[in-house]
Amino acid sequence: MDSVSKQFPTLKTKGTTDIFLNFVTYSKKEKAQKFINLAKKFNIRVHMWMLAFFDGKSFVNPLNNGKENSKFFKEKIDRALYFAKFQNVAGVHFDYLRYPGTAHKHNGGVNAINSFVKQAVTEIKKVNKDLVVSAAIMPETTENKKYYGQDLDFISQYFDVIVPMIYKGNYKQKRNWIEKTTAYFVKHSKKSKIWVALQSYYSDSNTKKLPLNDITSDSVAVRTGKGHGVMLFRYGLSEYVNFKTKVFSPQTPTKPNCKEPFCRPPHPVRKPVVYLYPEKEMDVSVEINIKNSYFTTVYPKFNDRNKWNVHAKPNGDIIIKDKTYPYLFWEAESYSFQNMNKGFVVKSDDAEKFLEEKLRILGLNDKESTDFITFWLPVLMRNKLSLCSFQTQEFFNNFEMKIEPKPDSVLRVFLSIKKLDYPVNVEEQKLERFERKGFSVVEWGGSDINDEIKKVAY
Repeated sequence: MDSVSKQFPTLKTKGTTDIFLNFVTYSKKEKAQKFINLAKKFNIRVHMWMLAFFDGKSFVNPLNNGKENSKFFKEKIDRALYFAKFQNVAGVHFDYLRYPGTAHKHNGGVNAINSFVKQAVTEIKKVNKDLVVSAAIMPETTENKKYYGQDLDFISQYFDVIVPMIYKGNYKQKRNWIEKTTAYFVKHSKKSKIWVALQSYYSDSNTKKLPLNDITSDSVAVRTGKGHGVMLFRYGLSEYVNFKTKVFSPQTPTKPNCKEPFCRPPHPVRKPVVYLYPEKEMDVSVEINIKNSYFTTVYPKFNDRNKWNVHAKPNGDIIIKDKTYPYLFWEAESYSFQNMNKGFVVKSDDAEKFLEEKLRILGLNDKESTDFITFWLPVLMRNKLSLCSFQTQEFFNNFEMKIEPKPDSVLRVFLSIKKLDYPVNVEEQKLERFERKGFSVVEWGGSDINDEIKKVAY
C-alpha cells in the first residue's frame, strides 16, 4: 500500500481518477480505510474489487441442484455490503461474474447470474445509492451470454459501470480490435458506462510490461471507440500513462494526421450576451474576436465584420438603427479547452439556490441573474448531478472582446456544466466579486459539455 500511496501525487497529475483495490490484499478494513482516506485527499476514488463466482482456486456454479445457489449468493452479497459500508469508498467491483466458458451446459445459469446481479446491486444501493457498482465481463461480445452467462442486455440495466476485459495480448489481436470491441459494448449497453480494462503487459504468458507508448496508444483506441474510461491491469506495470493530456483530454486527436485543435469535435459556446452601462449616452463599438472557433448565431447582426457599432444608454438600452435591444447576443462552436479542475458539484434540487448564490457573489444584478438563471437552470435541472465550473481568463483569451471607448470595469461570466453519473471530489472554486465602476460591461454565457460528450468519450 505504501508504495502505491506514495505515487498519488503523480497519478493525480496524470489524470488517474479511480483505483480498484483487490479484496485479498485489502480485506482488513483498517488497511483499506487508510488507503481510501489518503486517496481522497488527492481526489482519487477507491473501489473495492471482489470475486463473484470464484473462490480463489476454482469457479463456483451460480446454480445448486438446478436452482439459484442462494447460500453462496448471500455470502457474496454480505461481503459486498461489508465493503460498501467503508467510509468514503466509491464503489464495489465484481470480478469473475461468470462461468469458465461452460454456461451453455447449465440450464438456468444465465438467469441465475442475472438474479445475483439484481439482488447485489439493489442491496448495495440501499447502503448508499451513490456508490458505483461495476463488474468485469469478457470481451467476446455476442458469445458472452452463451459461454460465460453474461447477459449484457440485462446486467447493463443494473450496473453503473461495465468493464470489458479487452486484453489484446491474450487474444492475440491488433489495436483496432480494442476500438471495435469498445464500440460494440458502448452501443449495446442499456445504461452502464463502459470502462475498458487493458493489459499493461504483453499477455498472461509474457508478463513483461508494455512500453508506455503502446499502453497510451491502446488507451486512445478505447477513446476512439467512444469508451467512457480506461482501466489498466495491473498497477505497477502501467508506466504512469498520462490520461489527462494523452488520452482523455479534449486536445487528444481522434483521427490521425489532423492538426490541433481541430482533431476533436467542437463544443457549443451558448448565449454569451453583452450588457452595456455607460455613465452617459454614447456611441460604443463592441468587437468579438474568437480563436479556434466559428460563429453560429449573432443578433443583432454585426454591422462591421465582427463588430457592433451601437448607441448605448446608462439604463442598459442598446440602440442600432432606431431599434432598441437589451443586450448583444452571439453563439459559437469552439475547439477551445474548458478547465473543469476546480468547481462545484451541484444536485438538481440545489441548482436554483446555487445559481442565485454564485451569481450574487460574482456581481450580476437582478436582471442579469434572472436572464442567466432562466436560461441555465433547466440544464442543471435535467441532470441529477452536475459539475459546474466558472471559466477563468485563460478561457476568455480565446474570445477577445474589444470595446471602444474602453470601459472602466468588465465582468465576463462563463459557466461550464458537465453531467455526472456519480459524485466526484473536486477542489472548490473561489469566486471574486465584481465591483461596478464608471462605464461597466457585463457578459455571461456558458456551455453544456454533455453536448460535446455525445461526440467525444470522456
